[in-house]
Amino acid sequence: MNEDPNISSTSMKLEEAQEEILALRRQLDELRAQNQAMWTLLAEVSRRLQTSSTSIKAAASSLLEHDIFWDGSNQHEFLEAIDTSVDQGADLITLMMLAFRSEANTLELQLEPHTLQEILSAVLETVAIEKPEFNVVFDCPPVGTPVLVDYEYLAIGLRLLLDVLMESGMVSSQLTLRLVELEGSWLLDILDTQESVTEALNHLCQNRFDELMLVDHISPENVLKFFTASRIIQLQNIELDVQMGEQGETSLRLTIPTVSKA
Repeated sequence: MNEDPNISSTSMKLEEAQEEILALRRQLDELRAQNQAMWTLLAEVSRRLQTSSTSIKAAASSLLEHDIFWDGSNQHEFLEAIDTSVDQGADLITLMMLAFRSEANTLELQLEPHTLQEILSAVLETVAIEKPEFNVVFDCPPVGTPVLVDYEYLAIGLRLLLDVLMESGMVSSQLTLRLVELEGSWLLDILDTQESVTEALNHLCQNRFDELMLVDHISPENVLKFFTASRIIQLQNIELDVQMGEQGETSLRLTIPTVSKA
């Protein structure tokens, strides 16, 4: 008895529909996990912001206490605590604002031709001043094709990214960046990343921040920095991926498109 072709066709369509439904369910579960992870992350960063605010309040109240006389040394110590806490609070507020705006795609990016070497030199100059314990090595050609990026936001994204790599122990005491031009793009490799953090970098590149939060040596603040940096960078059509070298060297690679030649 021959099988009815219409029944066979209908059965295949049902199987395809079931596969599509399963795929959509998996995507929905991933989105739910990501949303839950993001809310958990923001709650933890908000708690740190509250801690900074509490420190400011405690130090200011101590200075205003009329029943206690504080000498110049103690007053200076309290003022230093206030100054540090204000800076920490301001940095966290700025970071959260950037995270929300990058996720909502409300950043006003102005993609214009810029010299990549100039942007990187400015970023690394700041890094060298603020983190003198790191030896910064920048290997790049002196000239090349301009890239189509937002100067300010690319600098912010790169700075956040380098901050996390250094603060989380993902690079050794020497920070090495290598820039190579290919047809249509630049390859920026952040070298000397430790092999033990390959998994964390893969979570970053795949936007798996729920998994990234489980990595022991990365603080919630740095996870949020990772998230914000990757969003700012990827919104400029820049790809992020992890590369394994022949010598077992792990690097984080950014593929940055150049300006199209007329």
